[in-house]
Amino acid sequence: LFAIYGLRSSEVARLRLEDIDWENSRISVYRPKQRKTQT
Repeated sequence: LFAIYGLRSSEVARLRLEDIDWENSRISVYRPKQRKTQT
């Protein structure tokens, strides 16, 4: 996940199953410093 999607280790550690949209092949990541969710 790190290399393929450019995620930080802390972002991967916070991932939950509901953050993954299996049908559309998307992962939603919350970025606390920016206070928003990035897909």
